[in-house]
Amino acid sequence: MYKPLLGLCSYGKFLGIFQRSFVSLMVRALTRNGPYTTTLANIKKNRTMKIKFNENEKSIEIEDGLKMQYLLMKISLVFTLINSVLFPFFVLEKNQMEWMGFIWIILGIFSIVMLTYQLLKKTASEKINLSEINSLTEKRVFGRKRFSLKLKNGKLRDLMEMKNESDITETKELFKNIGIETN
Repeated sequence: MYKPLLGLCSYGKFLGIFQRSFVSLMVRALTRNGPYTTTLANIKKNRTMKIKFNENEKSIEIEDGLKMQYLLMKISLVFTLINSVLFPFFVLEKNQMEWMGFIWIILGIFSIVMLTYQLLKKTASEKINLSEINSLTEKRVFGRKRFSLKLKNGKLRDLMEMKNESDITETKELFKNIGIETN
């Protein structure tokens, strides 16, 4: 498992010493933190989306961690955009500018398109009023069903963590009982 990482280090005698010390550190860390790693694995397996209907406020609360995921995606797109602007002008030489500069321009355009799409068409709101929801939409992407809430302002709120048929039927029944149409 660690061979590709160790293969990058080619310093002769140092390689053998590095392998022994790295493997012993990994074994010690795994034996010392054994129960902790299994606890993290169990948390990751049982992570599901929770949709709660609040009758008093006439709203839906969705707990699925999508806000953090979208934030990290936006940060990485901004870094890619900054890198695509700065890299061709400050790092590349004149002879590399033709083909590498073209690749960085394509990456920059892709970052701009994805950022505007994320900002204008997607939302990660965890609390949505029923008056803002237009419908529950279902799409097939690569053979898998994907659900999202279509809001009246034109944005979509993805429902990411529906993995089996029971989750899908429960969600459809919830929105049907609330009075939101399903497409």
